[in-house]
Amino acid sequence: MNENDKKLLFKALCALLPYKPKVHIKELNWDDSVMAEYDDNLSCSYLEQFECGRIIIKPYLHPMESLNTEQMAKLKSLSVFDWGNCMVYTQEGIDWLIENGFDYFDLLKKQLAIKK
Repeated sequence: MNENDKKLLFKALCALLPYKPKVHIKELNWDDSVMAEYDDNLSCSYLEQFECGRIIIKPYLHPMESLNTEQMAKLKSLSVFDWGNCMVYTQEGIDWLIENGFDYFDLLKKQLAIKK
């Protein structure tokens, strides 16, 4: 994982933290080999270990394309503008996407998250 991807993932994990989502964790040995793998809820201690490079974290997220009609209507009610395929979200809309486990940060395409 390059430094830009790590920063993006850290930013996304910080935004997800209040909702304690399910994440996949790989604990690393000092030689960076995988010591253990498991799923757990995101916590501050995991973020600290991620920052120190001792674990790899991948959140489980829904792709943005999987929004159903009801969810899309809710999101549109929180958007500032809707130009067909381009929607500009308010902070409330962004918070709703993150709270509901959608891949607002586009982590799935970079293989930094796991598809729910």
